[in-house]
Amino acid sequence: LQDNDCDTTVDEGWSLGGACDNTDLDQCAEGAIACLGAFEARCSRDGPTAYYTMDELIGGEVPDHAGDGLHGSRLGGVTTVAGRVGLAQQFDGSTGRVKLPQFRQLNQPLTAQTITAWIKPSDNAAGVIVAKGQQWGLRRNADGTISYANNAGVFCYGCSGGGGVTPADNWSHVAAVWDGTTVTHYVTGTQVGLPVARTGALTPTDSRALIGCDSGFATGKDCNLRWFNGAIDEVTLFDYALTNTEVLSLITSGL
Repeated sequence: LQDNDCDTTVDEGWSLGGACDNTDLDQCAEGAIACLGAFEARCSRDGPTAYYTMDELIGGEVPDHAGDGLHGSRLGGVTTVAGRVGLAQQFDGSTGRVKLPQFRQLNQPLTAQTITAWIKPSDNAAGVIVAKGQQWGLRRNADGTISYANNAGVFCYGCSGGGGVTPADNWSHVAAVWDGTTVTHYVTGTQVGLPVARTGALTPTDSRALIGCDSGFATGKDCNLRWFNGAIDEVTLFDYALTNTEVLSLITSGL
């Protein structure tokens, strides 16, 4: 037994994880309770917070296959093309984006995070792969390197290291892993650059999470800059740090 509703009282007569099966919107359908603060609970579970295969559209939405219904809206110049795994979404570099919902699962005060995706850039312009304005994001830079940013410190792409090569017109798997103390970047399973210190916790912002661009502001609700030109496939967001072995498994076996 445990503190199921995070009121600091343990052993309240519910079986372990039992509260996860009710309709409390702070929680989810499976897993173990984790407390975010007084009377604020969520489920902690293995697997991604959000998983976008970027294959099919359902009613104009890009479905989330992680189970929490964080479906995205496809807007502007985005088309379905052949992907690295099945199909992918091609972004035109000027209006194309997938807008993710403003649900609490994407706006948590995290102390670790992993972002992964397959990308096939069409040019060498800088473009954001996925980001939530001034909170967290993963970007491909104009020189083909990748860099991660979060607001555990000053929000700045490049301030947390980066590197690698993601050639235009070729598929590359990119990943950024932040374990609460350091940021490590990977390109197609190989660590690139040195891990860079980044200690703290993410502060939730009022911005919208977006695939293919960045709002650029802590209150931004739509794309404003850093439009991605190219195809994006298999986007995953985790609220914990993957190991190198787990990153490699995404490449070889997928989810």
